[in-house]
Amino acid sequence: MASKQPGGTAFTIPRRGGRLPLNYSGAKLAWTGYFGLWPETGSSGKQAWTSFLGYPGNCPSSTLPPAPVLAVNPDASYYTTGNPATITYGAADVTSLSLSQPPTGGIYSCNSANEISPGTTLLGSCASTTITVAGAPEQETVTLSGSNTDVAGNTNNQPVNGSAYTILNVQPSPLFGGAVNVNYPAQLCNFAQSPSCVITACQGD
Repeated sequence: MASKQPGGTAFTIPRRGGRLPLNYSGAKLAWTGYFGLWPETGSSGKQAWTSFLGYPGNCPSSTLPPAPVLAVNPDASYYTTGNPATITYGAADVTSLSLSQPPTGGIYSCNSANEISPGTTLLGSCASTTITVAGAPEQETVTLSGSNTDVAGNTNNQPVNGSAYTILNVQPSPLFGGAVNVNYPAQLCNFAQSPSCVITACQGD
């Protein structure tokens, strides 16, 4: 069965006795399960391709929980202080999750955009939530932290912790890149290309 890596490269899930391991489809096994391929940035602490090639023979046999696999992304490249930001996260091998900035809304599934938690407790292997950008201008770091106490379905009192972070570009005022006369769309300005551009408008525009 074929599936795809984040870069679009096709790969094949090996079948065992005519069925996939755990009876999952290739996409479900790769994207929402053990391999933690959302996204493969190299900062997750787990080499997804190596894990994929060795599956399931390299599944943890230790009495310690496997380390969390985490990723976090913002919805934009520019924010103004005090405005909301949608943060999307991916997680595998975790029993609890938290953000450095508390969520201000519910938790929504990546796949369906349905609310999976009305509160502020992070749930799901791929979900999003909203925070308020409250940092000083220039940069704000948002950290996703995860803890894992699960070993093959049993609880271990020695949690293994992990984290991932993203940096938001924060400025005190909106980024104003252009203007257009909605009554005459041909009258428009792109200030990045022409900073001194002028639109002539009358009171009725």
